[in-house]
Amino acid sequence: SISLMVQIGNDAADNTDNEQKRKAYLAVGSNMGNTYQNIANALSSLQSNGSIKLLQTSFLRTTAPMYVTDQPNFLNGAV
Repeated sequence: SISLMVQIGNDAADNTDNEQKRKAYLAVGSNMGNTYQNIANALSSLQSNGSIKLLQTSFLRTTAPMYVTDQPNFLNGAV
């Protein structure tokens, strides 16, 4: 899957040498309520203060639960 790169610093749009930049890959998933909206809200929250910039996301996939199987399917992706 394609993943997201995030920038950590005071202003994600600023490319100064003083700014720390890190690439991070995060797994996201939900199996409760409106699963798509839960993931969208989580991604929005990550970017809310401007220090994390979402660059790419994977496709979302529906997957069956593992180990504890008596629960709803998950919607999963990576950022």
